[in-house]
Amino acid sequence: MRRTVALLAAAAFVSAVAACTGGGETRGSQTGTPSPTVSKAPPALSAPELEMGFTEVLSQGATRGSDVFSPVPLPKGVTLIALDCVADSGSPMVDVVVETVATFSTDCKSGEVSYYAHELNLSTKREGQVSIEAPDTVRWTMSVQVSKPDGT
Repeated sequence: MRRTVALLAAAAFVSAVAACTGGGETRGSQTGTPSPTVSKAPPALSAPELEMGFTEVLSQGATRGSDVFSPVPLPKGVTLIALDCVADSGSPMVDVVVETVATFSTDCKSGEVSYYAHELNLSTKREGQVSIEAPDTVRWTMSVQVSKPDGT
């Protein structure tokens, strides 16, 4: 009886080892835990930097899609409009509109932050309503900066 049990155990062991070390093609489904899909985190989007010699008159943190802002004072001289953006996919266009002053179009790339600075050189002071026209697949931050009167 012991001999039969020992032979059966040895036969089971040899079968198990042969199944594990076989070098042929395997068929059927694999067993085990599937590895999780690793997705890349979206790029961090921070506020545009304040330029030396400028004062920020309007800023907007990370936003998706379009937005319209209250009018801001735009003094005579240089005004910078900085836009940082990233798209979920593709390279959609984003329009920056300063009512009655200017419109800029930029493309926002997928997977990387795009940095843009548009410069206005105004001959007279005025007010301008700023709006961003973007699809919901675009995240962006924006800063409107005017030159300081004394240039410091």
